Amino acid sequence: MPLSVRDCLSFLAQQLKPLYDEQEIHALQRMVICHLLQCQPHHIPLNYNKILTEEEEKKMNCILNQLLSFTPIQYILGETTFYGLPLTVSPEVLIPRPETEELVHFIVQEQNNRPMTLLDVGTGSGCIAIALAKHFDRAVVYASDISEGALRVAAGNAHRHHLSIRWIHDNILLPNLSVYPEVDLIVSNPPYVRESEKQFIRRNVLDHEPPLALFVSDENPLVFYHALSRLCMTKLRRGGYLYVEINETMAHEIEKLLLNTNNFCNIVIRNDLNGKPRILRAVKNT
Repeated sequence: MPLSVRDCLSFLAQQLKPLYDEQEIHALQRMVICHLLQCQPHHIPLNYNKILTEEEEKKMNCILNQLLSFTPIQYILGETTFYGLPLTVSPEVLIPRPETEELVHFIVQEQNNRPMTLLDVGTGSGCIAIALAKHFDRAVVYASDISEGALRVAAGNAHRHHLSIRWIHDNILLPNLSVYPEVDLIVSNPPYVRESEKQFIRRNVLDHEPPLALFVSDENPLVFYHALSRLCMTKLRRGGYLYVEINETMAHEIEKLLLNTNNFCNIVIRNDLNGKPRILRAVKNT
């Protein structure tokens, strides 16, 4: 029996209802249909009566089967949008979050489009570096990651947007400082979810996203912030800025860490749209 777009929406909702909430189902329906028809969300009502081709129906069933196994829709489609920019994503990189968009927006708000050099540590898909390079067209942008696979994805995304970014393959916990330039701004969304918090993580994240980009031990949950602080001592210029995304439960511990180094001042902790402390900015004073 031929399947219309309206039928497809209803079928998806019925199949996904046991596993996803209503808001998620609506978002997934929209993303699946837009992918099948290669259209924008506001075009969906105009296509309610369109009959899916046999190929489109096969694609829909393939996507549905993966959604039923909790594979993130972004990995299924191979794409997401970050700060208005389409980006390729794969299981080698973390799917960019809205909180990270807020981090980028904070930087865009605070920093003028001035000549500067900036570094994104743990770049993953390249989302932060690419968004900042797009907005700060007079900046020289570097980005580092421990994962060669992530750097390949990031480089592809930069090429897609015709941006020149310098890539650094390095482990920030055991850094080769000679490969890093002196910079005016360092930004990072490092791993900060404690192992004990895994119980609160949804299955689509836990089963499919790279644990290397997510988790830290309970014994040393600030390990990446210590590493970033050490990097700032030698590579961040005096008066330079450090911006980091943080675990909402550890905001004041991270602030204390930076203050205790005597290298930072003007520390600001900023809440996300849900009122949780998720962004920290500090200025190097020595």
